[in-house]
Amino acid sequence: MLRYLLSVLLLSVSVGALADGHPRRGALIRPLQDRLGQADLIVVADIVALSPGRIEVAVVSPLAGAAPDRFEVKRRRSSPPPLAVDDRALLLLRGARAPYVLVDEPAETIRLVGAPGEKTWTEAVQAVLAHRDDPSTLAVRMLGWIDDGPAALRDTALVSLLPLLEASEGLRDEVALERAAAAARSELPDEARAISAQLAGRSKHGMDQLVAELSRAEDLEATSLALAVRFGSLRDHPELAALYHRALRSNDPELRRVAAQDANAALHVGESAMSALTRIAADDPDELVRKAARNSLNRLHP
Repeated sequence: MLRYLLSVLLLSVSVGALADGHPRRGALIRPLQDRLGQADLIVVADIVALSPGRIEVAVVSPLAGAAPDRFEVKRRRSSPPPLAVDDRALLLLRGARAPYVLVDEPAETIRLVGAPGEKTWTEAVQAVLAHRDDPSTLAVRMLGWIDDGPAALRDTALVSLLPLLEASEGLRDEVALERAAAAARSELPDEARAISAQLAGRSKHGMDQLVAELSRAEDLEATSLALAVRFGSLRDHPELAALYHRALRSNDPELRRVAAQDANAALHVGESAMSALTRIAADDPDELVRKAARNSLNRLHP
């Protein structure tokens, strides 16, 4: 699964093991709309044969462009896509005829696992093709990818949303406020809440709203909490203290650790935070939480 991003400044997707059919190997993926814009042919296809320089595919369904039912794609020997015979993949291809060239880098390869994943990815590509000139509609579709997944599509949604938000302050504020509320929704997967918190941080209004939403949320998620505590410190938010102490009182040691390790938040909260950290450093049942509290106290009182 995607490792949650705990830095306010890091809004790119970190990548790890193959999950939900999408390889994530430490390279940044590019916005889906940019990749589709480079493609002459887009197909869902089965991998039927591999050779050192070629991939032979059988088309299951064409999404854009025209191609024969079976054709070859160039396969780079130095960095081949992570596909095997009998895999099904969504292929973005360049060229007027076979052998076509893959648009996607190996880390961007969309390997389809099961009917739900195939349907979701197909609908996502169709949405981008249909709404590429309508950023507001496209952003709404991408927010749906974050909420509904699969995990790899959440990664893609985050990366694909960023250029849309950078181009429009109004859209950036609208999405930030909506995602601040999403980060507090306990029915959403933790990954969706974490990404939502990152998007909330794209505007000052979103930062403020995230702190407010989490301070009264039914439950908390670690990455969203880390970001909200940081934003609350940056914005001198009036509800920072309530959120900070709520996290320190949580039964979840990860939430206590997230709050205890943020010395800047403790500084903003003041004496009540120092007292709580002193108690936690001595008495918390979790060693990692005690260590986080001690580290923060040492930073505040070297």
